[in-house]
Amino acid sequence: MRKSYLILFFLIFVFTTVNAQVEISVDRNTAIYQPGEIIQFNVEGSGDASYRIFSDRFTSSLEQGKIDLHSWETNTIHFQASEPGIYVCQVYQNFQARLAAAAVAPLSIETKMEAPADLMDFWNEQLAELASVPIDVDIEFETSSEYSESYEFSLATVNNRRVYGYISIPKGNGSYPAILNLPAFGDNANGTQIPDAMAERGGAIAASITIHNADVNQQDPDAYEPDIITNPDSLYYKLAVLAGIRVIDYIFTRPEFDGQNMAVNGVSQGGGLSMIIAGLDDRVNGLAYSNSALCVNHGQYYDQASGFPYYLNQTREQNFSESEYQQTLQATSYVDAAFFAARYDGPSIGVVGYQDTICPAQTVLTAHNALRGPKALVHVKNLDHSHPNDYWDGRIDFYRRLFPAMLTPPWPFAEIRTGFYSDAGPDLTATTGQPVTLNGAVFQEGTPNLTWDVDWTVEEGTGNVNFADSDSRTTTATFSTAGTYLLRFTAYDKDKIDLSGEEAKLITISDYVRVTVN
Repeated sequence: MRKSYLILFFLIFVFTTVNAQVEISVDRNTAIYQPGEIIQFNVEGSGDASYRIFSDRFTSSLEQGKIDLHSWETNTIHFQASEPGIYVCQVYQNFQARLAAAAVAPLSIETKMEAPADLMDFWNEQLAELASVPIDVDIEFETSSEYSESYEFSLATVNNRRVYGYISIPKGNGSYPAILNLPAFGDNANGTQIPDAMAERGGAIAASITIHNADVNQQDPDAYEPDIITNPDSLYYKLAVLAGIRVIDYIFTRPEFDGQNMAVNGVSQGGGLSMIIAGLDDRVNGLAYSNSALCVNHGQYYDQASGFPYYLNQTREQNFSESEYQQTLQATSYVDAAFFAARYDGPSIGVVGYQDTICPAQTVLTAHNALRGPKALVHVKNLDHSHPNDYWDGRIDFYRRLFPAMLTPPWPFAEIRTGFYSDAGPDLTATTGQPVTLNGAVFQEGTPNLTWDVDWTVEEGTGNVNFADSDSRTTTATFSTAGTYLLRFTAYDKDKIDLSGEEAKLITISDYVRVTVN
């Protein structure tokens, strides 16, 4: 199983990035549309080609056909979507393919399946078992510089396993926040790197781990195995989550740690694990991710996009019975990052690539939309399963604002960028039928930004909400019935919105305000 999915991962990446004679794009720089609007895919090339439009490569085609491409002309394929989602058009010619993706109401994409009613009962049992295991720290000095010291460590976890990694400590007199880096998919020896740059230039305790039961310099022959996907207690990623939480346990024992500021981050598999841990462990108050895996494991049940590792597709490949298929559907919901994102109300920053066929953008957006804290997301319309500087540098800016101690790292050439964020204001109380004032604000590098477009939307509530002007930073809202309402305030970085080409992107920055209506 493990080797077959490593090969699949590689082949998908090669197939979807190879140069082809055909070029395809959408007719909007943002690639964003509303339900019911006509999406126009522009295709350039010569000769006969075929195409299909889909949610993810494992789902049914929403539309397919052939197209006669005329040289030096822009040929068009039109498609209309009735509901929010990411719609990918892939054009095939001469055994090669190119694709473009359109986002329909991307901030409105939601899960179609509810989280298990006993989600936290299950995980509380796992956390209790972990807590019963002594940490049993094994730590060895690794390297030192003028600005940090680094160590290799291992800690005991459940099932007689250990978690292995590196930890780097800034040199200085202060107490430090901490950041745990969760790994991307893989089982190579030496795949885990010493995180001394984060310690020195970022000014935080930094840990980087492998999720496998082997030293960081060795390959685990049993990586990703056993993985009984019909049983939530036997999922490999359950062990990975507990490994990450065990490292947080250890960080909280370090005398250099400030005792309260704990972030998790990662790309791909690491992004999904970070989301799960952030929603599971209340000690986490910072989250950064890029093109996260493990989001919407149930998508294929509804013939929609599912995240890596495509559990339901595995059941089809292995000819599972219908009962085993249903067991897999239920079991893998206990490691679905979208459900844990809904439990996390702290700050976050993320990146999503609309052309990602490894971790489909629809799944990442579903998890992002479930987050209920201040959040920023960089939407990159031409990005595949890659992780740009918007993640690598953007997360550091995000941490500096979140953890001010990181503005003065040991590295003498400290950066001072703190990125962007929005503020929907404090929670409010209101009376039915009486307007209440909403005050939203947008900041860039700590300075108010008055130029970006904004809007107010209703995320949760029992009745109707009437905004005097939903596109204004300051407005009023009137509620039709008593109850609790969650309103979202979102700003759109219009400095990026008109860009075209490979770097075309849109940044959305959101925050929430809860209104109790009597």
